[in-house]
Amino acid sequence: MPQYLKGMRNSLNPAVSTSCGSTGPYSAPDYISTFFVIDAYNLTGFSELSKSNAAHVNGASLLDWWKANPAGYKFIPYSPAVIEQHASGSQDLTGCVMFLDMGGGKVHPGIFNVFQQVNSAGDGVVSILQAGTRYFLDRFVVAGWAVQNTPQHQTVISGVAGFGCKQ
Repeated sequence: MPQYLKGMRNSLNPAVSTSCGSTGPYSAPDYISTFFVIDAYNLTGFSELSKSNAAHVNGASLLDWWKANPAGYKFIPYSPAVIEQHASGSQDLTGCVMFLDMGGGKVHPGIFNVFQQVNSAGDGVVSILQAGTRYFLDRFVVAGWAVQNTPQHQTVISGVAGFGCKQ
């Protein structure tokens, strides 16, 4: 991601490498949200996702891929109960892809980072890591275990479609 404080997070230079692979450098505006998800999984050793596969590069298509439950992966449809299960420890979402419904058929994926719960009624904030936006970290208000459609500082969403996780 860019090494400066302001501007779009839509480039990657220098490339990131691990023993499992490398991202390659990307100039703005070529580093999109799906590339971030693909790279995150590839860099940790899961190579089923590819930036050269059209079904993985488009956000809505990536959601469809996950909904098909390919071997080793699972899709969890969004409901407030899923956030409550995450908070209780019975369903860990950390590192899963959180698919945001942007309206009009657009889907934006980010990596689920943390749910900061502030009370036993299920209020708090969900944070995701993402690319292709102005903010690398975005936060969404949660009220009564339900993710609200208005984030704290980013784009208004229509809802959460669900979570794509590695089994």
